[in-house]
Amino acid sequence: MSPIDQRDRISTLLDSLNNVEFDYQLLAQILPAPPKLPLPTEPVFNSHELFTLTFGTKMENYRITANKYAQTDITELRELATLNSSLAEMKEKANTFAEDLDRVRKAMEQEQLVLVQQATLRVHMLARARLDQVANQYGIEVERVRAACRTQLANAISILQGLLMRARRREASDTEHQLHQQIIQLEGELQKKFLDIRLLRVQVEQLQEELSETQHIRSSSTVDIPKVQRFQKIETKESEVQCILLTKTTTTVTKPDTQNLKILEQQIDVLKKAFEASQHQVERLTERTGTLENEISSGSDRFQTLDTENAELKEKSISMEEEITNLKQQLQTSDLKLSEMKNSLNALRTEQEHEITQLLMEQDLKTKELTKLADALREQNSKLTRELAQVSKQLDEARVIIRQIQSGSDTKNAAMVREQTLCAEIGRLRQELTQLRQAADIRIRQLHQRLTAITEEGFLRRSQQQRVIQLHTAAVAYADEHPETQSILLPRIPNLNNTSQVNC
Repeated sequence: MSPIDQRDRISTLLDSLNNVEFDYQLLAQILPAPPKLPLPTEPVFNSHELFTLTFGTKMENYRITANKYAQTDITELRELATLNSSLAEMKEKANTFAEDLDRVRKAMEQEQLVLVQQATLRVHMLARARLDQVANQYGIEVERVRAACRTQLANAISILQGLLMRARRREASDTEHQLHQQIIQLEGELQKKFLDIRLLRVQVEQLQEELSETQHIRSSSTVDIPKVQRFQKIETKESEVQCILLTKTTTTVTKPDTQNLKILEQQIDVLKKAFEASQHQVERLTERTGTLENEISSGSDRFQTLDTENAELKEKSISMEEEITNLKQQLQTSDLKLSEMKNSLNALRTEQEHEITQLLMEQDLKTKELTKLADALREQNSKLTRELAQVSKQLDEARVIIRQIQSGSDTKNAAMVREQTLCAEIGRLRQELTQLRQAADIRIRQLHQRLTAITEEGFLRRSQQQRVIQLHTAAVAYADEHPETQSILLPRIPNLNNTSQVNC
């Protein structure tokens, strides 16, 4: 086979096995259902929680410092400066928090893409190995079928040659049968000629006796001679020999009738010559009968050999028919195996496509959830910036009040009132800052817990996916080592949710 034909055969095989997929029916029965991982509880989202906590903590710290330093102008200014710095730090943290979330989302997307690519690559490699194995098996089966066809053709050619020889022998037997019939006819003719020769011998003996009697009478008698027999010539068509028959006539012969005696002598000579010719013909016929008998015996021997050869040919034809039926059964079994392998590969291909679509769907859902979280964090950041702007305005107002206190333009009562209002405002701000800090810490802890849960879940899924792949490779190897399991048709599972969850 040329390499072009091999390439065309491989391309046709790959085209026919386009819709091939792995069969997880054995794995679905062996593997248990994957454990349901507990998802972290979603915290109740409050837009003002972070601001209130941070602002409360700051105000609490401010009150502590104000009580510690007896609420002097210098301590208030220092506290305000620390508040400004802490607010700036909180702004920076709020701005960087969204960036950190984007980084985490991108890292998770990259990990998911790597996992999907690894899974698809492994499935592709398994399918490629399976296709190569199927192609090799198909080539081996094709070579076996070709060898069987070659042997079958050789046997058919030998059978045809035997039939031709048999036909020739039948023709020879027909000719021998015709010769046998001709021999039988010749034997009948020979028997007729034997009868004619016997009649001639009897007639010749009668003539000799009559001649001897006439000669004796002629020699003994002087006066009267008895009646003389005349001879009449009769031509026989069968033996083509002139036979002379005697006819008794009553005539008186005298002594001086020498002419009649001469005629009788001439007739006797003719009869002797005819007798000699008939003897020669009898010898020839006996020789011919011997040759014909030899030919008949050789023909009978040939008939016996032909009968034995015909029996052997019949036995060979019966054995060839049995071999042809066995070859047909082998071809049917090979076709069934090929159809089963194609069906299993098609099922594996469809399951692979279903799993890939499920992975893509889940990845899209996760990306959507992450985008929603990022949008919510951005909105929260914008709200925090607004609240921080309001707090900065309040701090500016407090600074103005402090400056007015420092200028001494107001009275002591007004200073006391303003100082009390400032202390109250600072206490409120400290409470809000503490609350904001607590809310931020709680939110950050929850997010860290959720990230750890997601990473643990991804690790568990990766480990389970590797375990499933190992089990699948072991099942494929077992099926390849034990081909009798491929003929077992198990019920198919329409939706493999377990395998899809593991591969996710």
